[in-house]
Amino acid sequence: MVDTDHDGTIDLAEAQAAAGKVFDAAETDKDGTVDAKELKGRLSKKDLKAADTDSDGTLDRKEYLALVEQRFKAADPDNDGTLDARELKFPAGRSLLQLLK
Repeated sequence: MVDTDHDGTIDLAEAQAAAGKVFDAAETDKDGTVDAKELKGRLSKKDLKAADTDSDGTLDRKEYLALVEQRFKAADPDNDGTLDARELKFPAGRSLLQLLK
């Protein structure tokens, strides 16, 4: 689903494209942001607060995609710019996947 070029890995562009679709689907009240309710458990309150750089209690698209990038980098220990199935099984990879589904 996320691996749009079907090469067996996910790169940052693919992750952000998938995250953008998730953001759009979750953003049900059409105010340009998502809150804890709209995110439906994808983020803990602590993680939401940490990603909320303007401290308004919500994430806009830029904040959400920045969080995806942060989690992508954390899930890529070999720094090759891609994530394979093995890397996605580790806690950092699972944490990223929560934002992409």
